[in-house]
Amino acid sequence: MNLIRINHNPSRRELTLFGLIWLVFFGIIGLIVLRGSQSAMPAAVLWALAVVVPAVGQLLPGFMRIVYVSMAYAAFPIGFVVSCTILAMVYYLIMTPIGLMMRLFGHDPMTHRFEPDAQTYWLPHEQDDDVNRYFRQF
Repeated sequence: MNLIRINHNPSRRELTLFGLIWLVFFGIIGLIVLRGSQSAMPAAVLWALAVVVPAVGQLLPGFMRIVYVSMAYAAFPIGFVVSCTILAMVYYLIMTPIGLMMRLFGHDPMTHRFEPDAQTYWLPHEQDDDVNRYFRQF
């Protein structure tokens, strides 16, 4: 079972949208390169790439499909590493300190402390007799 599935057969609409995103992305990258470079040639190459790939993709959807799938495979490892890094940061920078503070102050929200003299760990629960509660499940 895969968590992330790469679409190997994108629709024509998805390819067109990908072409527009490609155009905007490489257009912006071209602007950034133009501002940081002494020469306009690298920016012109990026702008040409930004225009040519979606234009050819409109004429030949098979070409755009190859670009789409190859970019999906190129972005997969990046997304995997970034998502694992973010999850680790959330766990170690947010969840772990919260758990340590709860232990430090003796808070046990699930009442899982071991009590050797307890006869049972069953907690009494008061049932609501109102029939309307069936319509308010959450």
